[in-house]
Amino acid sequence: MTVDEMIAAVIRREGGYVNHPADKGGPTKYGITLATYKRATGNRRASIAEIKALTKPEAAAIYKELYFVRPGFGRLNDVKLAEHLFDWGVNSGPAIAVKWLQRVLGTVAVDGKLGPNTARSVNQRNDQLSIRKAFFKERVLFFARLVKRKPSQAVFIEGWMKRAFEFFE
Repeated sequence: MTVDEMIAAVIRREGGYVNHPADKGGPTKYGITLATYKRATGNRRASIAEIKALTKPEAAAIYKELYFVRPGFGRLNDVKLAEHLFDWGVNSGPAIAVKWLQRVLGTVAVDGKLGPNTARSVNQRNDQLSIRKAFFKERVLFFARLVKRKPSQAVFIEGWMKRAFEFFE
């Protein structure tokens, strides 16, 4: 799977414009929040109207730069793991997804950065499937703990779990 295919899959999962009152991200289109849009464009005064007008190619460019290239997900040889990491990064932020990968690995500092040590730790392992399974488990548990801590987020648990299970092996 290519990065562009990963991005298209995320845009499909995220859907169109939403502004759910329980979503701390606020107004969102294709999964791009107003805050993310402002950061990506450098326009601190961007408005909800600009989010509503966001096109799929614009969203794809934001995803590619902020959620794949900058976090370094292309450093991973295991494309399935990179795709899952990318998707969780879109859901919760790349640093959170990387921290959980680092905890699963247990051999690198948990700093939320997919640098050369984390990439090497993943790429040199012969048990990629077990890494992917452990990472999946942590994602599911992460969402369960989140809802336990913040019951207002329970409205999203079904969608989060459905999405996570797309990566179940």
